[in-house]
Amino acid sequence: MILFYLTFVLIGMMFILKYATIFDEARAAICDGSEFFTGLFKCSLCLGFWCGVVIGPFFGFWLLCFYSAYRDWE
Repeated sequence: MILFYLTFVLIGMMFILKYATIFDEARAAICDGSEFFTGLFKCSLCLGFWCGVVIGPFFGFWLLCFYSAYRDWE
């Protein structure tokens, strides 16, 4: 059941970090001059993976990073 909730948490986290207008200035500051972060915030698979890397260890799901990689077909 926890995996069901984590699915929505991680996909929601990815969408918020990637698209939320409240983070526009923070995203611009982070991505300014960094190819890694620019690519990270443009790729939903990459951002979902790293959301899983950050959240996974707190719940003991070490492979959650692969599960949380989500592709939004823009």
